[in-house]
This record gives sequence, structure tokens and C-alpha cells, in this order.
Amino acid sequence: WRWQKRTGAGNTGWTVTNWDTGWRNVAATILNSWTVSTLKVRRVNQTVAWSVVGLTGLAAWVNVASMPTGFAPDAIVAFGLGRETAITGNTLRVGISTATFGVASQTKMVEAAWSSASYTASVDLTYVTSVAWPTTLPGTAA
Repeated sequence: WRWQKRTGAGNTGWTVTNWDTGWRNVAATILNSWTVSTLKVRRVNQTVAWSVVGLTGLAAWVNVASMPTGFAPDAIVAFGLGRETAITGNTLRVGISTATFGVASQTKMVEAAWSSASYTASVDLTYVTSVAWPTTLPGTAA
């Protein structure tokens, strides 16, 4: 961690300027009966990265996971790309909101509909954020 004095006097006004949370296992934030092999998030300075492997179990796409504090995108919805890896190989457009990863209304399989509980998603995506750093790290070290 690297700290820089930005405002105030004495021991106030310090801000982290270089920080890396390391990969955090946030599988416990999963919603709606999804199952997942890997659900990790990492923040390095202002860049947030997600790694999802083996997301499966539902025949219709619903919200995937709660957004950990300090990792939300600046915009209401950001997008990344993933892939259905078990059957079709189709591309997924994955929506991320300030509250949810894998927003149901914004996530779509590009070449077809997500229509099988046997479909399995893998997603690696990044976005930039300016939200405040988390005061505690989510999940466990991955």
C-alpha cells in the first residue's frame, strides 16, 4: 500500500494511492441458487477484475452475485464478455451494476437464449471504478 496526504492537518486526510486487494474468493455472495466453481474479484488501484469459472445450474438467467463494497462500477451498468463453455460456446454479454454482478435484465447470450440448466458460463472482465476503497476486504483470500 502507498499512502498520500491529500487534505487536512496532522494525521487526517491520508488516502491510499497504490493498492492491490489480491484475488478475493466471493463465492459466498452468490444469489438465486447458482452454483460456481470459481467466483473471484480483485481491485488494483482503480481497476476491478472478475474471474468466474463454472457458473451453472439455472435454465433462465437471473442475477448472479451481490456486488462487494468498494468494487462497484461508476456507471449504473457496465458490460463484459464471457462464454457459455459446456454446450454451445456462445458469447455472453454480462451486465454489472452498482449492486449486482450478472444483472438479469442486462445479461444476454448473444447467439441464442440462456435456456438450459446445463449451460455453464466462464467470464473474465475488468472495468474502472472511482468508488471508495473497501474498509474491509470481501470474502477470503483466493
